[in-house]
Amino acid sequence: MRLAEQIQAIERRGIGSVGVSTTGRADRLIPTAWSGIDAALQGGLVCGAMHEWFGIASPTAFDMRAGEKRTYKDRFWTPPVGPLVHLAWRVIESASYPQQIVWIGDRCFPYPRVLVRGDGDDRRLLERSIFVSTHNPNDRLWAIDLSLRSPVVGLAIADGSRFDMAATRRIQLLAKVHGTLALIVRPPWEGIELSAAETRWLLRWEAPLPNVTGKEPVGYGPRWSMELLRCKGLQPDDARRRWVLEWNRAACLVNLSSSLADQDRRTTAIASSNDRPIYGQRSA
Repeated sequence: MRLAEQIQAIERRGIGSVGVSTTGRADRLIPTAWSGIDAALQGGLVCGAMHEWFGIASPTAFDMRAGEKRTYKDRFWTPPVGPLVHLAWRVIESASYPQQIVWIGDRCFPYPRVLVRGDGDDRRLLERSIFVSTHNPNDRLWAIDLSLRSPVVGLAIADGSRFDMAATRRIQLLAKVHGTLALIVRPPWEGIELSAAETRWLLRWEAPLPNVTGKEPVGYGPRWSMELLRCKGLQPDDARRRWVLEWNRAACLVNLSSSLADQDRRTTAIASSNDRPIYGQRSA
């Protein structure tokens, strides 16, 4: 972003050093462009809030160097980068002025090509992305704190693994005060931990549906099943808590797959049998 654009963004947003209140923007909604999900959320994700996304556990739990089995909490996991990139585009497209997207923690860094649409003509997300490499949870929390306080940041996406209740409460409060959206990714086994998040989501790999030839369909992209675990102030219908998403390579977006959603209950997720924790119970 050019210096002139940064100055203009600060002036338009009217917070930070000038000390103007952000009341009213904290409750603004960012539509996800996933119609069924927006309907369940009554419009979209609350902008001035923290939303947690539980990633996908690897079906194997081995230390590749030592060849020894790891403990449950040391298992490999993958953040849902595709849906996060989609939501980052939604923030950029809904903003009335240029905003920066901050990615905090190496684990949640997307490939640069994923941030570019089409043949490279639309590079807004890549050009407005800032990547912050950190070494431990305290560093990540500090980077999130600074990002949410910045008047030019519209979205902070961060690795929230090993965050405790105090850390999530701090992020939620900062997001609300400054009217900034915070998306925190965590390993699936941390769903048993207490959190101040506005919403909590669980994602899994979704098995592809075979076509008539029994082969992978042309243009196949990664698919996820996404389940809404909690939403403050709302009690969505149980039948509408789970959706199926599919990556659109050409548009660099994630679409709600109605054809897959209709067969939702008959589809087997590609995940290990214990990738989802039993919420409300703490493992030994």
